[in-house]
This record gives sequence, C-alpha cells and structure tokens, in this order.
Amino acid sequence: MPLLTALSLLVSSCQGVDPDARTMGPALPADAPFTHPGVLVDRVQLDAVREHVTAGKQPWLKAYLDMRDSRYGSYRYRAEPYGTVVCPAGDLAGRGCAEERADALAAYTQALLFTVTGKRRHAEKAREIMDVWSATLRRHTGENAAVQAGWTGSVWARAAEIVRHTRGGGWPAERVRRFEGMLRTAHLPEVAATNPEFTGGWDLVATDAVIAIAVFLDDHRAFGHALERFRERVPAYFYLEKDGPAPLTVPGSGLADPRRMTAYWSGQATYRDGVTQETCRSFRHVGAALAATAHIAETARHQGVDLYAEAEDRLTAALTLHARHELGEPTPAWLCGGRVEGSLGPHLEVALNHLEGRLGESLPAARKLAARTRPAGTDDLFTAWETLTHAGDPGR
Repeated sequence: MPLLTALSLLVSSCQGVDPDARTMGPALPADAPFTHPGVLVDRVQLDAVREHVTAGKQPWLKAYLDMRDSRYGSYRYRAEPYGTVVCPAGDLAGRGCAEERADALAAYTQALLFTVTGKRRHAEKAREIMDVWSATLRRHTGENAAVQAGWTGSVWARAAEIVRHTRGGGWPAERVRRFEGMLRTAHLPEVAATNPEFTGGWDLVATDAVIAIAVFLDDHRAFGHALERFRERVPAYFYLEKDGPAPLTVPGSGLADPRRMTAYWSGQATYRDGVTQETCRSFRHVGAALAATAHIAETARHQGVDLYAEAEDRLTAALTLHARHELGEPTPAWLCGGRVEGSLGPHLEVALNHLEGRLGESLPAARKLAARTRPAGTDDLFTAWETLTHAGDPGR
C-alpha cells in the first residue's frame, strides 16, 4: 500500500496538548488526568514526525529508513518470551535478558512504524510481541534484575502507550489489562525499589521506567515517586561547582567520607562543572545516564511537570564537557588521570533538542557530535530512534 494512502487510515483526531500551551508546575495534581500518548513522545511530536518523513525531510527520512530496515522493523520479527528472566551481574550468561530487551525494542519500533506509515500490520506486530510477553513473563531475577526491568520497562511502556492511544491500534481491552499486569508485577517492583548507593546511571534508568510505567498505568503514586527520585539523583550525579568542593549525595548514601566518594566516582577526586559520577567509568555509561535523565524530564513535560528547569544547567555542563573530549579535545590530567574511555553513543538527541531547540541555548560541541553521528540508532538497551522522534524539535 502506498505510504500516503496508508496514512489516510491513521486519523489523528486524538490530538495531544501542546506542552508549550500548558501551564507547567512542579507536580501533577492528584485529580489531574494523564496526557496520552505521553511517554517520551506525545501526539504532537508523532504527527510532526510523520509529516517530516512523508515530505522527505532530513534527517528524519534517513532516520526512518534506518528504523524500517533494522531487524526490529521486520514483519517477520518473532518474539521469544520467558516466564522468568534471569540476569546475573557482569558478562555472565543470563536467561531471557537479551531476548526481552530486543523484543521490547521491536515492539516500540513497530509502534513507531505504525504511526509513521498508518500500516496496521505494524500495530499487529507490536501487539503480538507485547501479548506473548504479557502471557508469559512473571518475574526478573539475578543481580541485574533491576537494571533489566529498567531498560525493558521504559521501552515496553513507550510501545504500549503508542499502540493503545493511536486510532486503529486495535488492542483488545483484556490484552491491555494483561499487559498492565505484567508491568505492575514483573517490572515496577524491581525499578521502584531504591538504594541510595546504587550507581547513579542505574538509578536513572530505573526512574525512567518508573515514570514511563506510571503514565501508562495512570498511576499518580508511582509518578510522584519518579519525580522525587529524579530530584534526589540528578544533582548527585551531575556535578556543578556551585554544589561546593564535593558532589552532593542522595539522602542516606553514607558517602560523606572523601575516600568513599572518590571510589564511588571511579577514582575522580577533582570536581569541575560537567563531571559526572561515571565520567571515569566510561562515556558510554554517561551517555545512558544523560538519555535516561532527558527521558524522565521529557515524559514529565508531556504531563505538565517541568523537571527540565531543575536540571538544565547540569545537562548543559555535562553535554558540553563530554562532547568536547569525544570530539578530540585533549583530556587534562585532573580528569580521570588524563584518559577517558568510550563514546556517548546514540543518547544526545532528547536533551539537545530541549536545550537548543526549545530554549535556544548554544551547545556547539554537543550539536557537532550529534550531527556527526546522525541518524542516531539504538543502543540495543533502552534508547532507540531519537533522531527520528526528537531531532530538530519536531512538534516542539
């Protein structure tokens, strides 16, 4: 079916509320309804993406084609569900971990393809993947159960939110309820558990899942919990010199001892604007934390809560510092002993879009790095196709 003909089947009568026209506040009132779709992307953004792609505009067209041609975009994709997903620490072989991550990303990919093309076969494939998992999965176990539930919980919720709240999605109510049950029992308990001494990136990934699941479930309590965790963790992860001579800490962390703090910060003992708790671990971990932080703030924004305003200076400093060094600026001796590792990966678009696209800030190094690596694909964990959904401020 031609793309434009298929698009005529996708009626956008359920227009989302433009966040720029919404009164933003520090919390979602207990009696306020959630905005749907509203996990990472809203209706305005999805409509803008579809318009850009059908008009052949770049970088969205190339990003769409990469998504369509990925293994996740195939009509022949086959899910492989597990009843118990076992994820041990480190590189030890697990059971069902890679399969669940891949299947969640495939469901999200198919949901995005449905919104762009209007082809219901994509909605059917997304539903098929989500239905077989919700009929099978009961729990996550192992040392990495929480981060696994974080990676997959956020992506499952994104996919489910789009299919459920897009005309023509065709998801039967009883299957929706079963999927809600999976997120509520197999994912939310893992990601809602808090530990002040968690690695900051893990905690942000878990919080991303909490807020995504909360929106899909219309769960005000979980949503409020996600806001509280964001406000505790972000200042403790992204350092600014205004914080004082040492980083802030999450309440109850027990990191007052300088030696413990240095070990927690992977050996970094000199703190300057933009350094993060995982800078000396690897830029890959920093990239994931940047993405998770932006995801949380973006989802909150769709619900009328401006978390970005509380984190803009920290995100700006971290993006600037890390992008400069990834682009080749020599690493000074005070930073990680003069040697940094890894790449920020496909994790820049959401934060960069808000800071430059909406606020008009100038982040030349981050902009150059994002342009060099576009279209951003997927990390095969929890970030996918964000050039398509967020580059150039589609739909604001």
